[in-house]
Amino acid sequence: MPPVSWSRHLNESTGGIDRWSFFAPFKQESHFGTLDFNGKFSAWGIRHNVLVGTDYYWYKYLENDVFLDTPPHASPINIFNPVYGTITDQFKELPHDFEWGARQDWYGVFVQDQISFRKQLHLLAGFRYDHATTNQLRGFPAEKLESDKAEKFSPRVDWCDIMSHFHLPGTQA
Repeated sequence: MPPVSWSRHLNESTGGIDRWSFFAPFKQESHFGTLDFNGKFSAWGIRHNVLVGTDYYWYKYLENDVFLDTPPHASPINIFNPVYGTITDQFKELPHDFEWGARQDWYGVFVQDQISFRKQLHLLAGFRYDHATTNQLRGFPAEKLESDKAEKFSPRVDWCDIMSHFHLPGTQA
């Protein structure tokens, strides 16, 4: 990320405005994986199509920031007669004074069974469990500031009548 400058404290009579600069190189990583098993079998004349699986997601973001509010990195400017100057790569040589970031871990497991009683009548039953953790990092060096956890169990049961999706010519759907 290139350095950025912001304005503050405008003196309306002279046109002088103070500025500060900010430089934030960052690193970002993410990983995702899923594993599914599908099996079909019959028991007592009823067909089953079973799906069992798990998935995982991991994300990390970390910024190493430099904030400057002194010349030459953040020299004042006159809005009536501006001389902008440039911000050079000298930011890369300066020590970083602040870190900010986030980390997220999430995983889920699920099981579902499509039970077929007849060719066109099925029962879909299953559940899913999700667990997510988010950590906010701040300071120098970055330390865990906040942590949020969320869990959810989601059961599902639904009848599926395939014939309800079709209609005969001359009839309403």
